[in-house]
Amino acid sequence: MKRPFALLLPQITSLALSLMLFLLPAPEVLRPYLPLWPLLVVLFWCLHTPERFGLAGAWITGLFVDLGTGAMLGQNALLYTLCAALILWLHLLLRPLPRIQLALFVAGLSGFYLFFDLWMRGGVGESTLAWAFFYPILGNLLAWPLLSLVMEKTLLGQHGANGERV
Repeated sequence: MKRPFALLLPQITSLALSLMLFLLPAPEVLRPYLPLWPLLVVLFWCLHTPERFGLAGAWITGLFVDLGTGAMLGQNALLYTLCAALILWLHLLLRPLPRIQLALFVAGLSGFYLFFDLWMRGGVGESTLAWAFFYPILGNLLAWPLLSLVMEKTLLGQHGANGERV
């Protein structure tokens, strides 16, 4: 039997990499279109290993995003938890779908996330260009098939869906 930390190593590693990708400086022209990497990784793990990565993992990841971006503490934690709850609720229906349909679902869920993020920012008095705020939906739509393919081949290929070595 493996130790609990060893079972969570793929999730922790992928989340750390996604946070680094998300927080790295990017050219100002590309910045609005960059995918929300931590959100995509949280959705991936909630979809593929719901028994090991759930609402608590989404909430902790959201807190790290809050700390890294300087957002209102708990804002992303709440939104990541809501998105994870929706994926966990529908994961049995979503898992057999093709990557393109999942990408469209993830893009819609990203729109939900960004709408409520914009709403919360407006509630505390931040002014944001509304249409430009939704550009990451396109980045998530394009990044999901590639991210899911790479993570399924590398991380899930090594440790089956239940954590056993294949």
